[in-house]
Amino acid sequence: RWHLSRAVPIRDERGRVVRWFGTNTDITDQKEAEARLSEYAERQRLLWEAAAVLLVTDEPDAMLYGLFSKIGPHFGFDVYFNFVAAEGDGALQLVSCVGISEENARKINTFEFGEAVCGAAVRQRRPFAAGSIQQSQHPTLQVAKQCGIKAYACMPLHADGRLLGALTFASRTRDRFEDEELEFFDTICGYVTLACERLRLVAELRESDRRKDEFLATLAHELRNPLAPIRNSLQLLRLTGDDPAMLEQARSMMGRQLEQMVRLIDDLLDVSRISQGKLELRKQWVELATVVQNAVEMARPFVETAGHELTVSLPPEPILLDADLTRLSQVFANLLNNAAKYTGRGGRISVVVELREGAAVVRVQDTGIGIPAEQLRRIFEMFVQVDRSLERAQGGLGIGLTLVKRLVEMHGGTVQAFSEGEGRGSEFVVRLPVVNTRQAEPRAPVDEEPTVSIARRKILVVDDNEDSAKSLSLMLELLGHEIRTAHDGLEALDIGEAFRPDVVLLDLGMPRLNGYAAAGRIREREWGRSALLVALTGWGQDEDRRRTRQAGFDEHLVKPAELSALTRLLSDASGP
Repeated sequence: RWHLSRAVPIRDERGRVVRWFGTNTDITDQKEAEARLSEYAERQRLLWEAAAVLLVTDEPDAMLYGLFSKIGPHFGFDVYFNFVAAEGDGALQLVSCVGISEENARKINTFEFGEAVCGAAVRQRRPFAAGSIQQSQHPTLQVAKQCGIKAYACMPLHADGRLLGALTFASRTRDRFEDEELEFFDTICGYVTLACERLRLVAELRESDRRKDEFLATLAHELRNPLAPIRNSLQLLRLTGDDPAMLEQARSMMGRQLEQMVRLIDDLLDVSRISQGKLELRKQWVELATVVQNAVEMARPFVETAGHELTVSLPPEPILLDADLTRLSQVFANLLNNAAKYTGRGGRISVVVELREGAAVVRVQDTGIGIPAEQLRRIFEMFVQVDRSLERAQGGLGIGLTLVKRLVEMHGGTVQAFSEGEGRGSEFVVRLPVVNTRQAEPRAPVDEEPTVSIARRKILVVDDNEDSAKSLSLMLELLGHEIRTAHDGLEALDIGEAFRPDVVLLDLGMPRLNGYAAAGRIREREWGRSALLVALTGWGQDEDRRRTRQAGFDEHLVKPAELSALTRLLSDASGP
């Protein structure tokens, strides 16, 4: 024990010490408190230094080695292991270690949950510490014993209920760790968990940024691809004049390429609407065979152009779904287009439909380039593509499979991807719930709109893009309507005052007076109160439609507008 002793001498007349007067105080508690305070200060310093290492290092191995270098000498550590949880297979994978031989590192490369100390700590979801290991016969300690370890502390790392891995500190010189030291390890592992999450988020942001850049480059490429044949077709028309065969060929090429551009843009908008929960399904009872046949017809031109062999196998009995026919056809058309893109010329594509365990199962298989194992779990993520090589430049935007997954899930189904690896083809399996006709109330079919005859209407086309206004005007004139054009909002007001149109097709982004402001002023005019006011614009999100309604528009069409949509609106404007 610690004692503090004090004494003073008592002297006689000659100055000789004749006695002593003194005190003796037990200060063991004080000394222990000072030691604890010193230890606390030292550990606080270690925590600050550890936090600094964990916050500034961006590479996991370097981060943990830096941490080990800081705290190891203080606690007598000479060994550490870092395991990460292998996704989906209940195992731990060794990613870094210090203090053991390569031979021993190979022995502990992988642990199943429950195996050895690390596996036991992960399975029980709590820290695990052991001492005097060299004298122990416990089975979970034998691997550590073979590595010459005497004391061992393993901490599982969890973030938001998700297992990240396990971190172990060990000593070949100390026989045990004290409770206070284990508490410190636990705090350090909390810091490590936060640091690992930081690194994960940084990696995700970098990956997201990389994929965004790739997406923008791919989008530019995919939009330029259809523009080249459209421009070439226009040059052919100028060079060949009135040659009927060339006219038909050029018209067909431009039509196909325009459809490709519209499809790209529609896919982008669909993904955005689904992400925001704003896409609504128009469900009705439909036969799965009808859905698949529609999809095959949509994909057939692309499949035939690539020279593929397409086979479709349908069951003899009808399979009834409660589904949106258009959206579900889009799902299987996307899968077929995807198979055609990633299969070499002359490949084989098959669609097999069957009823299994009360669910409809559709398998789309191909003999294409296959999917690497590391890509299978990410294949349905936004902007992910298996092959970005220049040799396969028609890969699309990487949103088709994302759209497939989300539309299938909106129908209460699932979709999975399978492949045996590169060059061995792929298979996509869609499972959908079927209608129990004995229990479900039948849905009324979606009525088809009757064909109507359209009276001659006076139409004002307003667009600052002169080619867009001119081409639309020519098309409407061929349908028998009387047309005037304007190229900004103020000009539209002047022409409308004299022309007094029945219908105004109005662009939004224009100089001098934009479409929103022009709509408000048109509604103030006597002739504008009864006119059908239609926003014709490239902006097509729900927020854009809300704004046009507030501005006084009756309808909102997205460019390029389908002729059928225009015809339907003009029939409404014709009145009784």
